Amino acid sequence: MDIEQLEQLVAVIVTAGLVAGNFLLFTPWRNGEDPRHRQPESLMPQNESVHQSELSSFKESFIRLMANRS
Repeated sequence: MDIEQLEQLVAVIVTAGLVAGNFLLFTPWRNGEDPRHRQPESLMPQNESVHQSELSSFKESFIRLMANRS
């Protein structure tokens, strides 16, 4: 077996190990639960209304500040 074939074999083994490790560590159902069976999460975060009120308050303050500068 020449060095090129050995390098290719080692590369395949290392790649297979990385793929297996990635699968075992980061697969969503590694804890035994299939994530497809969960209830769908709301697209709008629960704190979105708080965020919107803070944003509108900031806009009003900014507009007042700019109006006072002129």
